[in-house]
Amino acid sequence: MFAAVATCAVAACSHANVTGPDNGGGGGGSSLSNTLFVSATTGNDANAGTEKAPFVTIAAAIAAAASGQTIKVAGGTYRESIVLRSGITLMGGYNPSGWQRDTAQFPTEVGDSVMALYGHGVSDVAVDGFRLSTLRSSRFGVVTLDSSTAIEIRGSTIYAAKGDSGASGQVFQSGDTLWASGEGWPGLPAGICTPPRTGGDGGSADASGGSKGGTGGTGGLAGGFDGSTGAGAYSGAGGKGGASFANGAPGKAPSSAGAAGGPGAPGFSFGTFGVDSGYVPSSGHDGDYGATGAGGGGGGGGGGNALLLTCGAGGGGGGQGGEGGYGGQGGLGGYASIGVVVSGASQLQMDNSVVETAGGGSGGTGGGGQPGGHGGPGGAGGAGAVGAGSGGNGGNGGTGGRGGDGGGGGGGPSIGVLVLRGGAFKSNGVTFRIGPPGAGGASPSALATGLRGDSMAVDTIH
Repeated sequence: MFAAVATCAVAACSHANVTGPDNGGGGGGSSLSNTLFVSATTGNDANAGTEKAPFVTIAAAIAAAASGQTIKVAGGTYRESIVLRSGITLMGGYNPSGWQRDTAQFPTEVGDSVMALYGHGVSDVAVDGFRLSTLRSSRFGVVTLDSSTAIEIRGSTIYAAKGDSGASGQVFQSGDTLWASGEGWPGLPAGICTPPRTGGDGGSADASGGSKGGTGGTGGLAGGFDGSTGAGAYSGAGGKGGASFANGAPGKAPSSAGAAGGPGAPGFSFGTFGVDSGYVPSSGHDGDYGATGAGGGGGGGGGGNALLLTCGAGGGGGGQGGEGGYGGQGGLGGYASIGVVVSGASQLQMDNSVVETAGGGSGGTGGGGQPGGHGGPGGAGGAGAVGAGSGGNGGNGGTGGRGGDGGGGGGGPSIGVLVLRGGAFKSNGVTFRIGPPGAGGASPSALATGLRGDSMAVDTIH
């Protein structure tokens, strides 16, 4: 039923089914005062917990038990999560009719969607002859121990379901194209020199857009004045003012688009684990925004006609640069498949048992970065008149840089026993069947592909 990719054993690999009338007391028709009974088929939690009137849930038996008592659990399926108490022994594999024990014929299965067995601050507990499993992907281990000492698991099978895969990162919108609000203003036409024949202002949409365009040069009575350079890296140069009677030169467009955004960092092979939060996947990071495009240069002012006291026309303003492209969203990391977690000064001894993991979930794909927006067009230079020169047109704004690709999520790990700082794990005759790790999530950028998850029988994290 449970395929294994890798099988390894610690000490002797023997999983003995303990068969006999009792293997520890309470068989036949006798009822020992230090023993409580649980049956999924014949029990009721309103009962006294005797052989003939067993509880129906393990939780009810634990709540009624005192330190030193043994709880015998009949074969069957128990959809609950066991919360341990100090000094309790749990034994599975009993026939509910006569309470003889045969773990092969009467398997006791305990499963929950979160975890099957949890102990916090307990000691001197033994669990013998159970099949413990998670029903679906869980952030926690099937068995999780925190600050719990002298815990023994014997003759049991622990099965961790496959981790869920991480979701793919979103692809966001492209950078804005600033044609209207980022357009350079036109220069004033040639005419009498009072007021001055000023150049158009450079395009400037708002704070979220690209760099401002250069201002067009003022038309002069003799020679026109130069337009100003646009703002930003690789910006366009302003056009030269024209000599007397001559037109101003047009402004230049930027020499390059804005720089592309860097890719997001990929997810790693292991995220983090906390007793309260469980396993938190290692997700990829979002890609960086592309750089805004640079502004175009302002057109040069036209030269004037001094004989008629006419100034040349003003140059057009440079267009604003386009907005940088949005970075792609990082893919979410895959979830883990973890059998046992031993943390917080806990001590676990495991004997003659099997620990099996179905495999980690795959990391999500990183979203692709989006193109930057086009810059706004340069404004028109003012028209010449009565021998005075026209202003030069403003240069177009530069294109924004492409957004960076999102990093792929890290693959989910597949770990039999995870021992955290302060924990101690010993074993004898334990077989590990470890499923495959989750694959790292892809990204359009080869440098941002997520890492494959960890895969090991026992992983100790300091």
